Amino acid sequence: IDWNLGCPTKPDPETEDFCNIQDDFFLVQKNLHATRDLRNSGPSGNILDLVLTNNDILIEDVVVHPHAFDSDHHPLTFKFHAQTRRPNNIQRKVYCYKKADFKGLQETLQSIPWNLVTCDNCIDTSLIKFQDLLFAAVNQHIPQITLKQRSRPPWISSDIMKLIRKKRKLWKQVKSNGSPDIFLKFKDLRKKTKRLINTSYYNYLRSLSGKLQDNLKHFWSFYSVKSKTKRIPETVIYDNICSTDTFYKVELFNKFFHSIYSKDSTDVNGPTTDVVNPNLLLNVTTTAFEVEGILRRLDINKSPGVDNIPSRILQICAKELSVPLSHLFNLSLRSGVMPTFWKSANITPIHKNNNKEFVENYRSIS
Repeated sequence: IDWNLGCPTKPDPETEDFCNIQDDFFLVQKNLHATRDLRNSGPSGNILDLVLTNNDILIEDVVVHPHAFDSDHHPLTFKFHAQTRRPNNIQRKVYCYKKADFKGLQETLQSIPWNLVTCDNCIDTSLIKFQDLLFAAVNQHIPQITLKQRSRPPWISSDIMKLIRKKRKLWKQVKSNGSPDIFLKFKDLRKKTKRLINTSYYNYLRSLSGKLQDNLKHFWSFYSVKSKTKRIPETVIYDNICSTDTFYKVELFNKFFHSIYSKDSTDVNGPTTDVVNPNLLLNVTTTAFEVEGILRRLDINKSPGVDNIPSRILQICAKELSVPLSHLFNLSLRSGVMPTFWKSANITPIHKNNNKEFVENYRSIS
C-alpha cells in the first residue's frame, strides 16, 4: 500500500478492500516510516505498525526507534491527545430563584452609586465594574444549586427507582433458588412498579401540556428523551476531517462558521469616502425609562449570553438596572466604542438539511 496516496501498489482484491474500508471510515495512516528491515529487499523495509485515526489532530510526533532493541522489528512511539469525560456526571451551578430574595436584591442595587461606578470614560472598564457589582449583589441574595445531568426520564421519581431496585433484588433471588413465594412477590412488585410508572408518566404529560404556552423548552426536552436523538451527531465531518470528540467537534464548527463570516471585502468596488456623518451617533442617546421598558419585555426563559447575566434578573430588577445600563449605552454611543462583551455571542449550530454529519449543512444562531 502506498500510504501517501492510500491505494494499493499492486492489484490485489484484499488490499483494495482494506483501502476501501479505510476510505469509508475516513481513516488516516500517520506512520509513514518502515518498522521492519528487509535484509533481502534493500534498505526500504516494510511498515508493519499502522497508526490509523479518523482525526489526525489527536496523533502527533510519530517516531520509529531503529536502535532501541536488537531486533529487525523497530518499536514505534507517538503522542495521543485525548480528554476523558464522564458525561453522566456533568454538573453545573445555577441560581435557585425559588429561594431568592428579590426585594433585598432590588434594595442593594438601588443603594449602589452607579453614577460613580460608570463614570470612567473607558466603556470596557465601566462595564467590568458594573458586572462585578451586579454579580456580587446577586450572589448575596440568590443562592446557587448544583444540577447534575439527569440519567433517567423526568417522570421516573426516586420512589419509582426504589421499587425498581427492589424488583431487581427479588428477580435475583428468583433466579438463584426458584422459590414460588418469592416469584409471586416479584410479580406483585412488578405490577405495582408498572402501574406507578404509567401513572407518573400520565401526570407528567398533563403538567407538560400546561407549560407549553409559557416555555417550549420542556416539550423539546421531552422530545429528546423519547426520540433519543441529539442535536449534534456523534460524528461530524468538515474539510475531510472526521471527529467524535466534543472539543474537536466544536473546533470544526468554529472553523466553518469563521470561514463564512470572515470574507475579505477588499474586492468590493465602492466609494472610498464616508457616506454617513461620522458624528451622527453623538446626537443619539437613550434614557433610563426606555431601557427599563425593554428590560421588562425580556423573555425570562432565554439563556444568558457571554456575560452570564440571566434575563430573569434583568427583568425583575429592570428599574434598578436601567440607570447604569442607560449610562453604559450612552457612553458607548458617545465614544464610538463597542465593548468586547457586547461583540461576543454564544453560537448554536442548527441543522438545515441533508446529512447531519457534515458541518456545511448547519447554520449558526446566537
